[in-house]
Order: sequence, then structure tokens, then C-alpha cells
Amino acid sequence: MPVTRDYVLTLGVQPADASALGEQLSARALELRACADPDQLTSMIREAPPRVIVLGDSEEALALCDRLKLDPDTAGLPIVIGAERGSPELLAHCFAPTRADAYVELPLGSGFFAAQLARLLGSDAGAPEPGAPE
Repeated sequence: MPVTRDYVLTLGVQPADASALGEQLSARALELRACADPDQLTSMIREAPPRVIVLGDSEEALALCDRLKLDPDTAGLPIVIGAERGSPELLAHCFAPTRADAYVELPLGSGFFAAQLARLLGSDAGAPEPGAPE
């Protein structure tokens, strides 16, 4: 799979959360791309792998995460699941072998989400230098 480091892919993320995510990505010179159809997600990833996948709050997100983590071609891609609250299914998923790389509370504009995103993107993702003007 080719390495693509210029975008973050979302599925099922609410518009306000997508806006907050887009603001955080613009500081890193990364694009935000949304997938509206879960059936097209895998083909989009195979065509051009994203830096991170952000899934919205749904049981479908947990199933998608499982599917992506079980697929050898996509297992290494970082996945973030945003959730409004910890359902029993979500809490169980945190301990599954196919768990996401990060679980964050919605809305996505929180400092915790920003820290998790920075951790998953790493230092080579075009982050501004400390002290640099934003």
C-alpha cells in the first residue's frame, strides 16, 4: 500500500466535529476528507491511505474498526473513535484485539483530542514548531 501523509479520513463525524478537526489539521498542513458511505471506505483507503481515520459515534464505527484492524492491508492505520459517552459496547471494544488506537470524547475540539491526534500523526506531520506563530 502506498504511503500517503497528506490527509485524515473521516466517516460518520458530525459537521461541528469535522469543522473542529479541520481547524486542527490546517495547522499541520493536512487535508480533511470525508467518506459518506461505509462500503466505499476500504476502497478509498486502498487508493490513497490516510494518516489517520476518525470514525464517529456509532456501533457501525466499532464494526468498521474491527474490519480495518483485521485486514492486513489496513491494520497498521491509526483509527480514532469519537464517542459522546462510554456505552458498554464501546468500553468492551477498548479491550478487544481490534481496538482503535484512540477513543476520544466528543466534541472533537477538546484538548485531549488534539493531544491524541498529535500523538498519532507524529512529529513528521507538518506540525508547527513550538513557539511558532499559528
